[in-house]
Amino acid sequence: MATYRVVRPIEHNNKLYIPAGTAIARTVKSASHGGEISVDDSGTVELTPQEAARFTNGQIVPVQEGTHSAPAETGTVGQSDGPDFMPTPIQQ
Repeated sequence: MATYRVVRPIEHNNKLYIPAGTAIARTVKSASHGGEISVDDSGTVELTPQEAARFTNGQIVPVQEGTHSAPAETGTVGQSDGPDFMPTPIQQ
C-alpha cells in the first residue's frame, strides 16, 4: 500500500483521517452511517491504488519517500530564471 498525505478530511474504513495539526475530538459521528468512529490526526493514510482512485477532489496527495518532512524551499520573491530584459511593447 502507498502512503498519502491527507489534505482535506476523508472517511475511510470507519475512521476519519484529518490533516496533521488539526485539533478535533478523538471520536466523531460518521458521515455515512451516523455511528461513532475514531479520528486519525497523523496527516497520512495508507491506501491501495484502487482505494486512492476514489478520492478525486484533492483530498489526498502521494507522499514521496524522504520529502514528507522536508522544509519548503525559500527563494527571493520576484526572481525568475527567465530573461533579464523587458520585451518591447508592440506599437500599433
